[in-house]
Amino acid sequence: DYRKIISTINSCGYSVDQITVDRNPTPLQTENGFESINRDALDRISKADFFFAEISYPSGGVGYQTYHAFYQKKPMIIAYMETDTANPSVIIRGIKSQHAIIYKYHDLNQLMGKIPQLLERASDNLKVRFNLVIDNSDFLFISEQSRKKRISRTEYLKYLVKLARKNTSVLI
Repeated sequence: DYRKIISTINSCGYSVDQITVDRNPTPLQTENGFESINRDALDRISKADFFFAEISYPSGGVGYQTYHAFYQKKPMIIAYMETDTANPSVIIRGIKSQHAIIYKYHDLNQLMGKIPQLLERASDNLKVRFNLVIDNSDFLFISEQSRKKRISRTEYLKYLVKLARKNTSVLI
């Protein structure tokens, strides 16, 4: 039952922005029709810290949303029940990524008990993106230094943070 999954995730201190939890949802009536529903769903995934999908039963929509989260390297938890009637996507189960946790469970209680650990593991892959406004001269310096080291600007900034953590006397 999806409501139990959502309740368990909420009890772990996370808020759930559910895109759909009904097997037969009522079609949303919007000004722009399905295009705005698609855009809204993808925007919600983009803004989320994690992506959680229960894939025991096939859904093209869940598959599309999973691909979107995967493409963004979003930390993902993909769970499916192993039963005679379940038919989880082999393509989704075949995802191999450090950002994806694929979890097979036998009953809902097993999944409920494992969700806190799955969220903790997924949080290890959580990356925070932010905009950094700096002077052009600073940007050129970072670009030049990263080129010299043959690493990306992001890797160079992470390198500087690591150095600053080791040498706390440098911190202002």
